[in-house]
Amino acid sequence: MPRGRSQERDRCLDSMVQALIAAGYKVNMDVPVGELFGVNNQKIQMLAVDPQGVRHFITLMGQTGSGTTVQKIPFGAMALIELARRSRTSSRFHLVLYGSRWNFKDFFLSGGLGRFLVDVDLVSIVSIDRFLESAKQRKL
Repeated sequence: MPRGRSQERDRCLDSMVQALIAAGYKVNMDVPVGELFGVNNQKIQMLAVDPQGVRHFITLMGQTGSGTTVQKIPFGAMALIELARRSRTSSRFHLVLYGSRWNFKDFFLSGGLGRFLVDVDLVSIVSIDRFLESAKQRKL
């Protein structure tokens, strides 16, 4: 992976973790979630538990240059939808988007996947800025 992408991703993850911890969330990274789509030993990028005990499953995806992120976002949403469907506890599911160099970001942020994916409303698809603001206000 080119250095610029990795560095921006790491900065975003660090900002997310810092905002969540400052707001009283407990944060774990690379948390096992079991089987997804018939493949064992899958992990979620981040799990944050808020002060009320609500679990927040979080995936960060971004586009900082040319690449295929735009094609990966629907699959990321599908994985979170699958987790939401089988969740037996009070949980929320977030797909956080970062980067400015892509054409379809507005499509994803404005609910465009709703025309194509059943239950996409179970997943909050938001920009990194909106996620950080919501986290700081404990309103994820």
